[in-house]
Amino acid sequence: MSTAAAAGHVARARPIAAIALAAVAGVAHAAAFAPWPSAVVQWLALATMLVLVRAGDRPRAALVLGLTFGLAHYLTGIGWLVVSMHRYGGMGLPRALAALALLSPYPSRFNLPAVW
Repeated sequence: MSTAAAAGHVARARPIAAIALAAVAGVAHAAAFAPWPSAVVQWLALATMLVLVRAGDRPRAALVLGLTFGLAHYLTGIGWLVVSMHRYGGMGLPRALAALALLSPYPSRFNLPAVW
């Protein structure tokens, strides 16, 4: 069974596993930029997400997968903001983490039209 077929099977048979795989793909997509840029990892993460979304049977499932991918991508991709707000901005660590948690859903919604 190919990787794409396996991801499609996961999306249909186990929705929780599909959500977890979308989160892993989002983290891998963010990690593909820095500090170890890798176009191969980036394309694999996007292909995994595409297969998961196409294998889903409802638009709502695609919405949840897209939002999960986007949140995982932006929570890890813009995590450097916590360091800059805490260390250089003088903001307390809990407040900087809360700011990241409130900021990340905004850019992650830009992934939604791609999967809807």
